[in-house]
Amino acid sequence: MQRCIDSILAQSFTDFECILVNDGSSDKSPEICDEYAKTYATIPEWVYLLGHAEYVISNSYHCTIFSLFFGEIFGVIPLWGKNTRFDSIFQLFGIENRFMNLDFSIMDKDIDWQSVSDTFLNIRNDCRLSEIISGKDG
Repeated sequence: MQRCIDSILAQSFTDFECILVNDGSSDKSPEICDEYAKTYATIPEWVYLLGHAEYVISNSYHCTIFSLFFGEIFGVIPLWGKNTRFDSIFQLFGIENRFMNLDFSIMDKDIDWQSVSDTFLNIRNDCRLSEIISGKDG
């Protein structure tokens, strides 16, 4: 089981959820699952950590969105090649480039958090998400 999980974790594709099931076998599966659970945060744990971080440094689009949502100071480690998703987010929220280039000076640059909050509100209103969720969408 451990070799299989390590193989999955070594893949370049990272947008997945790995569900480990204790099928009652005697191959130490519960202990193996417990060890991986200590290493990798669950989604609620991950969101909690992001929401309570002093600052966030990541190359993850999702961490960037949650950092904006929680009002956390953040920097983005640029990916090789194009970073158009990040560029789009920076433009949408009216913030300057937050890419980190061999230093942490980007962490000192201010973000207009009121503007970020207003943008989230406008996105929510434009999407009519609350209507869709409540089933009141015509």
